[in-house]
Amino acid sequence: MKLLVIEGFSYPKEFLEIMDRDLRDLRPWKIINGRVLQLNYEGLLKRYPDRKLIPFAKRLDNDDVACWAMGWEEKYLSYTILAPPVGNFAKYIPTFGSGL
Repeated sequence: MKLLVIEGFSYPKEFLEIMDRDLRDLRPWKIINGRVLQLNYEGLLKRYPDRKLIPFAKRLDNDDVACWAMGWEEKYLSYTILAPPVGNFAKYIPTFGSGL
């Protein structure tokens, strides 16, 4: 399992437990890691340079990417990669566990 190492960010405990159990296919989402994770992180960084977004899953049926926003504790957002930067996020979910 290869995850991003970003200063000031820690993955939520529930997420790490899912990764430890190798439960990456949570339809309609799929947990991403390695090269796919890195490419999504770089894409979000280019698209939203004023936001610190850490992706962790992609939807299998559209272009949405679920990610944490640094500074928002365990809260996470679902971003559409192709959406205009002004458009923001599609859905806000207060914690990782409540979004499953």
